[in-house]
Amino acid sequence: MIEEREQALDFFRSMRGQLIIGQALAVAVDTMDKVEPPAMRERSNIADMQFLLDNLFTMGLIFQEQLAKETH
Repeated sequence: MIEEREQALDFFRSMRGQLIIGQALAVAVDTMDKVEPPAMRERSNIADMQFLLDNLFTMGLIFQEQLAKETH
């Protein structure tokens, strides 16, 4: 159990881990921002996720934005 936690932390600290977490946050923000009706949107959670994206996981955000451009 401890070994798996250490492996997960190592992955989190890696470039790939940063990319994966950023991409997951970008998808979550986009999905949560489309919840209808708007009153049901979890604005504080969306804002917190966006804060993390903007300040810690920008690589994932950039990747997701580029992917969205290529698929539209």
